[in-house]
Amino acid sequence: MEILEFNRRKDLNLQKESLDLLSLLERVNPCNQGYHVEKGTFIVTYRLRMDLLNLWGRLPLKIDANVVGLPISVADPGYLGIEAHVEDFLGRQRGLWVVLNGNKPFSVPAKTLSTFVFRNRFDSFSEYLHSLRSPYRRRIKMALDKGEDLLIRKGEFTEDHYGLYREVVGRSDHPLEILPLEFFREYHGDIYEFRSKEGRLLAFVQTKKHDDRLRFLFCGFRREDVEEFDLYYNMLLWIVRLGIDEGVREIDFGQTSEESKLKIGCQERERYLFIHHHNPALRWMLTRLLPMFSYRSYPTIHRVFKEEYHADLS
Repeated sequence: MEILEFNRRKDLNLQKESLDLLSLLERVNPCNQGYHVEKGTFIVTYRLRMDLLNLWGRLPLKIDANVVGLPISVADPGYLGIEAHVEDFLGRQRGLWVVLNGNKPFSVPAKTLSTFVFRNRFDSFSEYLHSLRSPYRRRIKMALDKGEDLLIRKGEFTEDHYGLYREVVGRSDHPLEILPLEFFREYHGDIYEFRSKEGRLLAFVQTKKHDDRLRFLFCGFRREDVEEFDLYYNMLLWIVRLGIDEGVREIDFGQTSEESKLKIGCQERERYLFIHHHNPALRWMLTRLLPMFSYRSYPTIHRVFKEEYHADLS
């Protein structure tokens, strides 16, 4: 059943943004999406051939799994409601099930990749720079100096941009879905491209603003361009500047690249993992093994902001 028909029959009144995204994914990334309601909790499921040991850092173990999640690599959970209701739903299903990006721990606690959020309380980018402690401000100014000739402009998504996206996916330690070109062309996000002063396409970022929140969705760049322009840092810093200029409350920078995002002032928000199987013996084994699948957070604490600004985060 398509999400729009499901929404009408169940009278869930999901936000238009969520309906539009799920409808688009049904068309451009079909993977047996399903929609369920369990005691008032809305649940999205799909099928995926995934590497179960990916987050454990062990040898690959590719298996077909049922996933509770969104069929797109973002840090949002695939359910709207209560974690216990998701477990109740899984208790009636057969096969292997993996829940990704839970907001809260499940009955057997385990973590998946954290997401990183920048809480904006600045009126200008220069105020943001002033708020930084000197080691972090020095590092950021070095990046800005290396990227001073970058030309950044809004653009339409092309096959050249898609090639850069595929390069990033190919280097990822945690690949899940690979979105088709049509997603980027049809999704109502903003594409910003980074070019050299000679006009060569170096990178792009895709962002989406909703109310007072800006989301960094996807990007693309070649590894060989990173050092010359300090490219990835400049991409992150430009999104900070964009969010400040647009007056958003927070910027969701998504998962991965923990160190870089923490060093520009992001905060970690934990996301949780749960694995279930209908077979009691396998379920017992998975329960015992689940902590070993758990994501290990980045170990270093970075005090990026001066004391008076750091206090605003508490």
